[in-house]
Amino acid sequence: MIGPGYSSLELKDKNLTDYNVIAFQSAFPNCLEFLKVKPDVWFCGDPYAYLEGFKVLLEDEEEEFKDLLIIIPDIFIGNFSKYRKYCGTTPLMRMDRGWELFQTLIQK
Repeated sequence: MIGPGYSSLELKDKNLTDYNVIAFQSAFPNCLEFLKVKPDVWFCGDPYAYLEGFKVLLEDEEEEFKDLLIIIPDIFIGNFSKYRKYCGTTPLMRMDRGWELFQTLIQK
């Protein structure tokens, strides 16, 4: 499991090819740049943490990530009031039409 914190940089010189790599939050796409690691699974606990990774995936013309398993909690899909009821806040709330942007990206 690779998390978004600085401690993940300790993995920089490790050979992770024999492992199934799980990226949490913004560890994807940062793990590509900083660790040169392509994860097998990616999931987030905040919908905002998916935004940068979705941009990378949408620009992936060579389908390098076609086998990446992306886990999106169903509470993140659809109605924002349902999300707020069970999860609280997200930085998407501070973005103009942030929730709508997220919903559009997950449909792609």
